[in-house]
Amino acid sequence: MKTLDLHNIQHEAAAALVYNFVMANIDHMPLRIITGKSAYMQDIVIQVINEAKFGYHYDMFENWGCLIITERKWQTNF
Repeated sequence: MKTLDLHNIQHEAAAALVYNFVMANIDHMPLRIITGKSAYMQDIVIQVINEAKFGYHYDMFENWGCLIITERKWQTNF
């Protein structure tokens, strides 16, 4: 799985990096983005993913520092 590690990346640069990474690898979904424990960094990533209309979930129940990006948002209405 293609991975973007945001450790040591400044918050100001994160949104553009995430967007470019997802768009460059759109044919290789799912993708992994490592945010670390920073809630602010996670918020930045989630905002970019939501605006681009992709889905996401956390890698594991215990690992809140890694998001898996999927092609579509989860649908709650059927």
